[in-house]
Amino acid sequence: MLDGGMLQLPTGQLVMVDPFLGPRLGFAVPLTVTVPPGRYGVSLSVARWDRPRDPNAVAPARRVAAARLTIRDEPVAKWELGLQPGQDPAMLQPGEFFGFVVDSGSGAFLDASAVPALQHLGAPTHDRDPELFKIVPELQSKHVVNLVVNPASGLNVIVFRCGMGDGKYPTWVGRAATGEPTCFLVDLEVLSHSAGPVTG
Repeated sequence: MLDGGMLQLPTGQLVMVDPFLGPRLGFAVPLTVTVPPGRYGVSLSVARWDRPRDPNAVAPARRVAAARLTIRDEPVAKWELGLQPGQDPAMLQPGEFFGFVVDSGSGAFLDASAVPALQHLGAPTHDRDPELFKIVPELQSKHVVNLVVNPASGLNVIVFRCGMGDGKYPTWVGRAATGEPTCFLVDLEVLSHSAGPVTG
């Protein structure tokens, strides 16, 4: 398990998105399930292959298999698919799911109020790359970056590598026996694509 730091959620509205979308971040929409405003811990599950299938990969190979935002330390009694407004799970065919699309091999947890600041950091200028690109070396080496987008308030974004790279990933909402949300879990599809021995 890898510690991803504490995420500020001042509105309690959670967004999962590819942080490197730049101008397209304006289309980011929070989930319908909200939580009390606060600071919540992020953790990553990292899968390890001692004998990776790719002959060019350095052994042992490690990939982030899941990213979890913990709201309260209680057992999960029920899992449900995280939805955005207008999404109806009854419309899904077997094997289909709603999720967020990744084009950069990275995903992120952030509060809805942090979207404009992240969009600004990801915007290119006429003579240089976006400021957001500066986190790429740290992200590649550590798998996760706690990016502060507003130093005055501490508003931040937790950016993590997606184990299977580009694609679409579902977010699951864990609920306690009382029905209250206990966590949000992004399944990065690593184990469903694995071949050979895997250790956590």
